[in-house]
Amino acid sequence: MLDRLQMQLRIMSQGQSLLGLAAEAEARRRILIAALALKRHRARHGGYPKTLPELVPELLEIPPVDFMDGKPLRYRLTVDGHFALYSVGLNCVDDGGTLLRRERRESSGGLLPPGPQQATHLVWPRPASTAEIQAQ
Repeated sequence: MLDRLQMQLRIMSQGQSLLGLAAEAEARRRILIAALALKRHRARHGGYPKTLPELVPELLEIPPVDFMDGKPLRYRLTVDGHFALYSVGLNCVDDGGTLLRRERRESSGGLLPPGPQQATHLVWPRPASTAEIQAQ
């Protein structure tokens, strides 16, 4: 178990405040609840809904709201039969659900974990497409 000082040092090394971490945790919680409702809808009805409000009232009491900006969570069906579900993240800019990418911090001599790059969305994971796999 980390003591308080170790936790603060780890958080500071990642460039986030405690409030930022709390906001991300709440946004992730809301994404998880919505994703579970989407999976349950698919199991019951054979497919994902066209919009998130279709989950109400059967699976959710209210349509899921993004904690970061108070607007509905971003959701769309993908051509490969999955869905994209995301929050705009701490910067509150919607750039289409770009995944958070990591970069190596060379100046730290490898002591610090990879740090965030530009994209800051909180995105529900989905299987990689064939094109994405080949690109890697």
